[in-house]
Amino acid sequence: MNKAETLVDGLNNVALFFRDLHEPIKIGRREICSLMHILSRVKDFRCPGKTVYRLENLLAICFLMSMKGQFQSFYFTSEYVRVHHDEFVDLGLIEKGKVPSHDTFRRVFGHLDANGLRDAFLDRIREFLDRLTRRDPRNRNKKKILSGDGKTFNGSGRFGGVRNLNVFNLYDASDAVCLSSVPLTDKESEIPEFRRQLARYDLSRYMVTADALHCQRATCETILKRKGGYVFKVKLNQEGLLEEIVSCFERTERFGKRATLEHNNCDYEFITLPASYVGRDWPGQKTFVRMISHKRRKQRDYNPEPQYFVSSESSIQLIAEAIDNRWQIEDGLHRFKDLVLGEDDCTFMDQNAVKVMATINNTVYSLYRIASSILGHKSMTETRIRFMDDPISLLSTVLPLLEKKNLTKLIRANMRGGKQKAQ
Repeated sequence: MNKAETLVDGLNNVALFFRDLHEPIKIGRREICSLMHILSRVKDFRCPGKTVYRLENLLAICFLMSMKGQFQSFYFTSEYVRVHHDEFVDLGLIEKGKVPSHDTFRRVFGHLDANGLRDAFLDRIREFLDRLTRRDPRNRNKKKILSGDGKTFNGSGRFGGVRNLNVFNLYDASDAVCLSSVPLTDKESEIPEFRRQLARYDLSRYMVTADALHCQRATCETILKRKGGYVFKVKLNQEGLLEEIVSCFERTERFGKRATLEHNNCDYEFITLPASYVGRDWPGQKTFVRMISHKRRKQRDYNPEPQYFVSSESSIQLIAEAIDNRWQIEDGLHRFKDLVLGEDDCTFMDQNAVKVMATINNTVYSLYRIASSILGHKSMTETRIRFMDDPISLLSTVLPLLEKKNLTKLIRANMRGGKQKAQ
């Protein structure tokens, strides 16, 4: 289970491994070739023989623009390539005298399979993290955090009643990878979409979290069917359950097993429900939680009101860590995409284009997180400053390690170094 002080479990293993290298990583100059090789896995929907630009070339341009935080519109992207024509020619992404038009980019984004683009990177990133995580046997039984939350694409709406699209993200907070991004037309559609997404995964290694909107019986039942655990905040959308939990904590007589815990500037109280307890018969209920946060003690809006949660787990440490980290999807992924990658400034209206854009930005975020761990940066801000004007260096730092043979070679070399040092 990832802890508040380490934030990301999988990437913490990356940092530990690269910090102790006997044979340090060597940065090469095959960055664009590596990127193109990965992107070549994405199926081209266009008719063969009728295209001017290779699909992987167009996508590579978009990735570079995203890493720079400059991908706001198709028109701007086309103009950027025109102004920096020689740079893109030198990278082998366009031929001299040719610049993709904004309509070319728009057509690609309107029809591309976003899931295929996601999987081209996601498979490599997760294999990379799994190979490093498996090196430490203590990680085998750890739980991971899986969070669901919607994010508005504020540039996707228009005047005249056209609403902004809401993209629902399913985020593995422990590995800092977004598993899916689905555009929706309204906030309420998040509830059934969350269930559909959860039903696709084996959740036996996950603790599922989300905001109070998703504290729903059917959602909890879906998680339990997939062998997962959950902890949800309870608010007035489940008024009966909230009243029941508050009442349990206010009883003066002994009720269930009570425990307290201080964790990361928060005070927790737990009631482990007896097996005979029924109450409102909430699916999988094992623990009620009351939490008071003191994280904003020095802020003017500090208001230490109790918050209440229901969980299917009984480990109080696990529950506290999950509650403490439930907003990583918003404070990490969503915040980075808005403030660094400028996602809110994107002016796409087409749902598929928004999904492709979100997928590219999700991948770029993961690349930044991995680079931050590899290089031992103190914060993502440092990584951002280092690479935003030089995305090629970001690619050269991360992409070679996503190739299985390179990672295996590095691991073996350092295992040999460790044995020699021990002797």
